[in-house]
Amino acid sequence: MSATGDNEDNLRNFDFARDLAAVKRIWREVGWVDDEHSEKQLDHFFAGGSAMVGTINDVPECSVHITPGAMRLQVTDLPLCAVTAVTTSRIARGQAFAQRLTARQLARGQAAGAAVAALGMFDQGFYDKLGFGTGAYENEFTFDPDLLMVSGRVRPPQRLSTDDAGAVHDAMLRRQRGNGGVVLHSPEVTRGDLGFDEDAFGLGYRDDGGNVTHFLWLKPE
Repeated sequence: MSATGDNEDNLRNFDFARDLAAVKRIWREVGWVDDEHSEKQLDHFFAGGSAMVGTINDVPECSVHITPGAMRLQVTDLPLCAVTAVTTSRIARGQAFAQRLTARQLARGQAAGAAVAALGMFDQGFYDKLGFGTGAYENEFTFDPDLLMVSGRVRPPQRLSTDDAGAVHDAMLRRQRGNGGVVLHSPEVTRGDLGFDEDAFGLGYRDDGGNVTHFLWLKPE
């Protein structure tokens, strides 16, 4: 195979058993995982959704991962292709791997029925080339919990861990969503996201049937 990014033959589907170790190395190089625990979560993350890789000498040096989901448009759910990870190693920069792989993955999502695509971006110029625009900004608020004045006694929440990832995922699917609200269908991707921080934990409530109704997922710091 060609050692450059000029040959389409060096783009292929991700093979979990064959490619995962190389993909983990890419994530370490770019700083997206920094310890054995967070790296292990990629086992779950890449078991859900689908991925393609760009290779140099048949070794993956770029990966693009997508996850099917739904985006709420007023009262209608539109089939969604979520681009959930675009990662390129230090030696494969500047060869258009990420752009070509993302374009292919978007085409794959459309072929599977997606009506809309979305991603969280930090490189606006790059994703402009693929037709993405800036969506609504996120508003962040902070407050002192002592300011909360709640009348009556509140029952204590239950502690949640990554062992409850399936129940947490189901709660995310059932939650009330407004216009633009998104769900991702893969429980494995949810499991991987919850586990990236080793010390993270959840506090939540269940109904009489044992279903998680609402929760917070927290980092100690």
